[in-house]
Amino acid sequence: MDMRTRREIRLVNLTMGYLAELSGQDLMLVVECGQHMLTDIESNDMLDPIASYLRRYCDVMDNPDADTHRMTGEILMQLARDARP
Repeated sequence: MDMRTRREIRLVNLTMGYLAELSGQDLMLVVECGQHMLTDIESNDMLDPIASYLRRYCDVMDNPDADTHRMTGEILMQLARDARP
């Protein structure tokens, strides 16, 4: 498995974990999100932008544009922190 695929699988894990921790989030949507992301990696060899998955599968947003932007930033910051030696 190459480095990009490993990074994307880590991103799937972080996104699912983030969504699962949101108060009131439907956990079946979290599972669907993870399945969609893994299918995209397998069939397209890459993920769509994280914001597209959040908009589709997060059901507890008050302000979709602002919340999606904030959540994407938090997930990507965690990915960057995890990549540090």
